[in-house]
Amino acid sequence: MQMHTSGASVAGIRKAIEIKYRSSFPNMTPTPPVPTPGTS
Repeated sequence: MQMHTSGASVAGIRKAIEIKYRSSFPNMTPTPPVPTPGTS
């Protein structure tokens, strides 16, 4: 929540999570991918 409130983008938040937890998961963290802008 702090990153979002400070104005970070969803992609930026996701990147930070992947960097922090990458060593615990072989491919990606088990979360859905970031939505592509304009495809909602």
